[in-house]
Amino acid sequence: MNQPQIVVYTTDWCPDCWRAKKVLDEHKIDYSWVDIEQDLEARAYVERVNNGKLILSLDVPSGLDATTGEAPGLVVRPNRTVTLALPKTGLKGASDHLYLADFGIPPQVFYRLGVSLESPFKRDCCIRLVSTQRDGSPTRTPPDR
Repeated sequence: MNQPQIVVYTTDWCPDCWRAKKVLDEHKIDYSWVDIEQDLEARAYVERVNNGKLILSLDVPSGLDATTGEAPGLVVRPNRTVTLALPKTGLKGASDHLYLADFGIPPQVFYRLGVSLESPFKRDCCIRLVSTQRDGSPTRTPPDR
């Protein structure tokens, strides 16, 4: 039997991990589930990965609350984050390089949710997000690495 290609490093308190599990289960995608609070070797691995390597987080860094930005435990510290569909309020300051990617959600979905949105994706399927001040002027924009 082949080992799963996807490894989900998780904790009991990580709601994004449980949502990922639900999606993987619904689509019958093979994965392994590793609780880093129970598996100290896996925890050490996540801590090592956070030190100096190029880390890309898809949608939200593991362990970070997408709405509040709180990290009640160990959290992946990515160099870049590509968030999907809409910017997440909890990502402010989570990464020097934050991008928003379009992955094909029809505008009608946003409309039904009461989200008034003009698509920012005119020519590109991925755009860099820049924090702005209250007056609309950009805050410090770190250079791409």
